[in-house]
Amino acid sequence: MGLDHARTVPPAATPPGGKHLYVSHLLVMREAPAWRCLPDNARRVLDRLEVEHLRRRGRQNGQLLCPYGDFQEWGLRRASVRLAIEQAAALGFLEVTRRGFKAVPSLYRLTYVRSLNDKPPPTDEWRAFHTIADAKRALTRVEAELDKERELRKARKAISPRA
Repeated sequence: MGLDHARTVPPAATPPGGKHLYVSHLLVMREAPAWRCLPDNARRVLDRLEVEHLRRRGRQNGQLLCPYGDFQEWGLRRASVRLAIEQAAALGFLEVTRRGFKAVPSLYRLTYVRSLNDKPPPTDEWRAFHTIADAKRALTRVEAELDKERELRKARKAISPRA
């Protein structure tokens, strides 16, 4: 598999005093059923996390910290962030390595990105989807799970009186 997913530009193209990092996307990934079904907001989540990965000099995939406010700055409505994250995860492009709570943001790993220190290596879970139908079923499951959570929260709210 010799192609690095994240690497530095060759020295001839590097301006004096610095290196340019980038995240490359394999053609096979861009043509994959999972990518083709990836909703726009989930793609924005991946875009924002790629920027975070690059800001960390390509060395901390798996420890990418990105609060909801950062996703909002990239064009997502706050109410849409959770669904977009879950969709990207369900299609195998993203792993939530630590679930956030209250003021502690989640941590993320892009499954298709090679870190400069090779830790962790890309796992490419998106390859598990062989058809568009498989990918669409995964998205439907995510939406159903989040709808179920919403209904449970509403039910709990209705039976627990506020003081």
